[in-house]
Amino acid sequence: MASNNAKKQYVAVHEEVVKNITSQTKQYSKKNIEKALSITGHKDLASTMKWLNNHIGDRTLNEDTQREYILFLCPTGPLLSEISKFYEQSYNKCGSNSAHNLFPHITLSSFFKINNHLLPYILDCLNDCFQSTRYSQPDHLQLILQRSEGYIGLFLNAVASTWMTELTSTFATAVHKNFGLLIKPHERKFHLTLAYNFDLSKTQELENLAKKINIDVNARWELNIYSRDPSFNGKNIHSITHEYKAVKQDELTLNYNSHIIMDPEPPKRSGWKRGTDNETGKTGLFPDNFTKKTAEWRIWTKNFSLPVFRGGSSNPGSSGDIDMSKQTKRSQSFNLKKDKKEELRNSLRNPSKSSTLQSSSSNNPPWESNTRILANSRTTATGVTDAGDSSGNAESMNQYQAYAIRDSNKTPLARTHSEDRKKNRNSTKRNERETTAQLLQYRTSNMSISGPSTTQVKRLFSMRHAERVDLTFGHDWFQIYIDDRGYHRRNLNLPRRIPTRKSGPRDFFMDCPITEVGTFQAKLAGEALRAKGVIFNAVFSSPSLRSIQTAASLLDGLMDTSTKIKIEPALFEWMAWCRNTFPKFMRIEDLVDYGLNVDPNYAPFYPLAQFNANEKTDEYYYRSHSFIQFATRNYPGNVLVVGHSATLDVTTRQLTGQPIRKTDDLIRVVQKVPYCGLCVSEEQPNNTWKLVQAPIPSLTHGQNQAFDWRDLESHPNQNGRV
Repeated sequence: MASNNAKKQYVAVHEEVVKNITSQTKQYSKKNIEKALSITGHKDLASTMKWLNNHIGDRTLNEDTQREYILFLCPTGPLLSEISKFYEQSYNKCGSNSAHNLFPHITLSSFFKINNHLLPYILDCLNDCFQSTRYSQPDHLQLILQRSEGYIGLFLNAVASTWMTELTSTFATAVHKNFGLLIKPHERKFHLTLAYNFDLSKTQELENLAKKINIDVNARWELNIYSRDPSFNGKNIHSITHEYKAVKQDELTLNYNSHIIMDPEPPKRSGWKRGTDNETGKTGLFPDNFTKKTAEWRIWTKNFSLPVFRGGSSNPGSSGDIDMSKQTKRSQSFNLKKDKKEELRNSLRNPSKSSTLQSSSSNNPPWESNTRILANSRTTATGVTDAGDSSGNAESMNQYQAYAIRDSNKTPLARTHSEDRKKNRNSTKRNERETTAQLLQYRTSNMSISGPSTTQVKRLFSMRHAERVDLTFGHDWFQIYIDDRGYHRRNLNLPRRIPTRKSGPRDFFMDCPITEVGTFQAKLAGEALRAKGVIFNAVFSSPSLRSIQTAASLLDGLMDTSTKIKIEPALFEWMAWCRNTFPKFMRIEDLVDYGLNVDPNYAPFYPLAQFNANEKTDEYYYRSHSFIQFATRNYPGNVLVVGHSATLDVTTRQLTGQPIRKTDDLIRVVQKVPYCGLCVSEEQPNNTWKLVQAPIPSLTHGQNQAFDWRDLESHPNQNGRV
């Protein structure tokens, strides 16, 4: 909870930002800065300055408009996940209803208007009111499920409602007394709406879904104030599904994480739409299939957020309180997992112990099966040899392994290995690489791809490419960093080197490489897969350079130098996102010359000549699924395909028996797939396929904007002060 030291924090931020900007430049008035602060949520100087710089030339910058504000109580954490899960299930099973138009919340007031210069004082006033009413705050918020005709919701109990009424009334009275503003608190029972304005025939089904919500999970609540621009009320808001770089003067550049306020009048240019970018205020044309409709609240601003309940259960006596015995069990479970991981690492360093690992850990995850099968072959001190061995040798080896496990410190091999690790860690890493290479060599020489194996479980790994250069540095990056003198790496995240294109740098348009961060992403994923014992029998890649480089970096992380990447055009992205034109892909021989380990002898299943430039959504699905059927039928074990954001869905949707998605649904799914996003499908005993848990977790990291050291230089104002 906020402490007394946090009081007046919004006024302090407001005054500090205004002071800093006005001392650095005379370009923006105080009203401009206050407007930027209210729109960006009073975050910091950098966010305010970025908004102002983005809106240079915006005709609305100097307009004195009042934003509309509203007070919400919002769940977070596990309770939010439970309610969001209900929203998704109710939408899929019962169709859309009015509750889907907004995020989960309890309304505490009606909309009210505030002048920008008064906003920080109002926010600090709310903080003060919360502090003054804390003495009557209950320990938890208890929720009660209630239903009436056409409505289902969660209501606060009487104790929580009494405190919430006191808080909102105190806030409304203080604002009216000190600033003369009228805020109308919510007068009805405080509730969180689950469904309303729905088909009454779906009432029972919705109620059954609502009863499955675990309202006893850990409940954390935040007191939030949101704001919106009243001029956008009722407008169609679109989110950006595919980035676009403006080519003509009347076009609009589209960037991810931005939203477009659509122009109601359709433009004269066919296949295009007109709208205003909410981030920059600029208006222009853009391709009509690069955006999709979204909820209006997506362009709201969170101006105030204060935790009012942290942790604990939403209801007393619930499972939200974890006793020490459960914590102990979780700790023991975690330690067992760590022990198994350590045993797996040791088995890679010393294959002679791997059969003991298999016998003592029969419940290991399936990702380690290939490692166990390979390690069961006859081993010597020099490495892996043939799989055939006499029973006597196998017996003596098992006895030695048992002896080594009982008292490893007494064995000369264990002592030597321990001493070597202490003397030189680089030697250990080299031994690990050699062992992995031997396993891969054994796999290559003993496994045929002419037909499916009877002993290996088939799994399909579908992955999106790593971070791409053009979405990081702009679609015109090659015009900025490549000139007649060559390639200029002016940012550490730009590739260390780039291939020479047959027709010049222009060929990088729509076929860019990955960044240095992208290389790290893919290699990190490969290292994680190697730690889980995953070995691929075949690796396929889209013909796009970013996908090929991702596959190469992943194999580098796996320490796999023998598997060649098979270039398969069927894995290329949907043609509608390429504006129905083909990129100029690199030739196989050029990829080999550049140093990428691609297979020059692979004949593509779906040649580029068969592509339909005006491809529809269903054609994209069928094209991808046809190839996946071919790959899973002809290649045993683990197969990796590296493509694009939609690859994860189009390669698994029909494989797992699901119907193909509509265009809007596909776009929605695509937006959730990050760089190096991975999903795994596994063949079941009844010859069907299903999605299963990937052997490695996902990769998450934050953005890192460009920095100019000159920003640190002092800029004195007219009075000579800094």
